[in-house]
Amino acid sequence: MMRSPFPIGLRSERHGAAWRIFLAALLIVFAMMISDASAQNSGTSIRGLVTSRHPYTGQMFPSPGVMIELYRHDMMTGQWMHMGGTRTNGQGFYFFWNLQPGPYVLQVNGMQNFPVQVVPVDPRFYQFQDIPPLMF
Repeated sequence: MMRSPFPIGLRSERHGAAWRIFLAALLIVFAMMISDASAQNSGTSIRGLVTSRHPYTGQMFPSPGVMIELYRHDMMTGQWMHMGGTRTNGQGFYFFWNLQPGPYVLQVNGMQNFPVQVVPVDPRFYQFQDIPPLMF
């Protein structure tokens, strides 16, 4: 019979401690993933496209670099609150993340206002609420 180079119980204690550390680390990673997922899905995200009409051909094309401001109507005060702003990307798309449902207004380059009704979406099926293209 072969003897273990470790005293009795020492190997199993080391193995048990390593196993407990592994399980604790796994639990921490899992908890962080859950909290990150719930933070990302706390509201509805919207996306849309801003287009322009070519002055000579009349064809529509995406408008990169357009400033989009978002306002929400506060029912308690009756005022419009500025919720944030962004610029369209190189393909003319804009994004706003984690919005609460309700009436909003998208303002394009400080001139044109477009009303938007943000509705709750189920993040298991939809990542964004798509807004119809805005012509600027």
